[in-house]
Amino acid sequence: MDVLYLSSHDFYDFVWFRPQHIATRLSRKHRVLYVQPARAKKWRRLCKCRRLVNHNENLHIYDPPVIPGIRYSKTLRRINQRLLERGIRKLIGRLGMKMDACIISTPFMGEFAKRFGENVTVYDCNDDWPSIPRLPSDFLAREEQKLMKAADVVFVTSRELYRRKAPFNPSTFLVPSGTDVEHFSKCLEQRLAAPDDISSLPHPVIGTVGSVNNTKDNLALLNHIAESRPDWSLAIVGPVMPDVNLDEYPALRDRAHLLGKKDYRELPEYLKAFDVCVLAYRQNGFTRNVNPTKVFEYLSAGKPVVATPLDDIRHLDSVISFAERPDEFVKAIERCLDEDDSPDVRRRRVEIGMRYAWDPIVDEIERHMTRQIGA
Repeated sequence: MDVLYLSSHDFYDFVWFRPQHIATRLSRKHRVLYVQPARAKKWRRLCKCRRLVNHNENLHIYDPPVIPGIRYSKTLRRINQRLLERGIRKLIGRLGMKMDACIISTPFMGEFAKRFGENVTVYDCNDDWPSIPRLPSDFLAREEQKLMKAADVVFVTSRELYRRKAPFNPSTFLVPSGTDVEHFSKCLEQRLAAPDDISSLPHPVIGTVGSVNNTKDNLALLNHIAESRPDWSLAIVGPVMPDVNLDEYPALRDRAHLLGKKDYRELPEYLKAFDVCVLAYRQNGFTRNVNPTKVFEYLSAGKPVVATPLDDIRHLDSVISFAERPDEFVKAIERCLDEDDSPDVRRRRVEIGMRYAWDPIVDEIERHMTRQIGA
């Protein structure tokens, strides 16, 4: 099977999201052309020479050219559409692909559904795009509805997304995100050493991985942790996005250890140093639709977890401590630090994480696509 993957995420992002995991696993048996989102940053990007990278024998990463300008200008959008379509068609011919399937993971690419003659079109919906702040909600709602109606199969990652999206397409399936258990369970290996910038921090280390932004992260909660327990090391592995004004959160600014982006391959080394992992999310329209992959990664690393009680992870209360108010959150972390963290307990968390391993999830996605192709 040949697969065109029109993705919502850059393949070589510091944290791997659902598209990278699906594409790499499909490429074990199938050819995949992975098209990164067409985002204009600087004019010199138009002159980049190496737009196609062979990640492995079957997986090809395409970084498309775009013309910088007003993001939603109709004229520029049409020009960029033509550039993108022309580039993809050229690569399909160059690679000799049969175009069995096209997976689209963002409504921004929805206009390309059925454009390349694929046998099956898939919309893989990982977020409720119209509810994401600072994006054009009306535009995305229209484009997403058209994409859902055009798709042969729609996958969604949370129960709330299923409730909201299933009415638009009868072939909608709930297929949650997962974890690379083999990668993150390296934390259990004695020989794995934590990097210098985190191994030097005083314990306990309370940590989180991922970009910090105002849409999903409860910054007041993180600030409260840093303010109320200055004897803890609050470590954040990932970039602080431009929409965050750290001056509004002085304890987070002055006391937290903001370690910045790290390579995905290094993340187990950083998780190794965490005594407790936290998922401090806001409760809003965006996070109600979230199936938080990082929780499963924390469990795969064998780490205790304190999290905001999101609907799609409430059933994991045997291995996750839930809290919402700042004082409750701090007390939950304290309980985790006091509780048994023996090798048997850590292995139990990994076993729970294995229930959400990526391999069977991608196998299910592949079965649905193959069934549609054969229909």
